[in-house]
Amino acid sequence: MALECRKQVLTGIDPIEKRKQERLLHTEVNLEAVSFKDCADKYISAKSNEWTNDKHRKQWVSTLETFVYPVFGT
Repeated sequence: MALECRKQVLTGIDPIEKRKQERLLHTEVNLEAVSFKDCADKYISAKSNEWTNDKHRKQWVSTLETFVYPVFGT
């Protein structure tokens, strides 16, 4: 791996910056794959067992559908 990095330096490539860019690109690809609605649904599923009754889950869903999803999209 060190030899490969030395070769990159000789060709004018900064191996550290290249690695940072690759990580950033990988992160951006993963971020685009998940919508806000998917995250919200996962959160509600994870937390709903902590709520004392079904009304709380319904309130979360209703609030998101009424105020959030029209702005952020689904």
